[in-house]
Amino acid sequence: MLLLFAAVLAARVEEAGAGPVARHLTSTAATAWAVLTMTGGALWLAVPVGVQFFDVEPTTALMSLSGLPYSVLVSADGRLLRQHLGPLADDEIAQWARP
Repeated sequence: MLLLFAAVLAARVEEAGAGPVARHLTSTAATAWAVLTMTGGALWLAVPVGVQFFDVEPTTALMSLSGLPYSVLVSADGRLLRQHLGPLADDEIAQWARP
C-alpha cells in the first residue's frame, strides 16, 4: 500500500503539470519513505520475534529497540508497576497478581 501511495503521488504531480525534476524528486522521496517505513517496521518487530522464537536473552539494548515491552502491569491509577520482554511463565503471572 505504501508503494502504491508513492506511485499515485507521482502520477498526481505529473497531472498537475510539474516538471521532470519535481516529478522525479517526488517519486524518489515517496518511494524512499515507503521503503524506510517498511524496513523500520520489520526491525521493530525483529526483537520480540527473536526473544519469542529463538531464546534470545533480552538486554537493555534490545528492549530499547523493541518499543513497548511484551508484557506490562499497570495499576488502577495508570502507573507502570512492572514490565517484561518476552512471554511470562505461569508462576510469574501469579507473582504479578499478588498485591
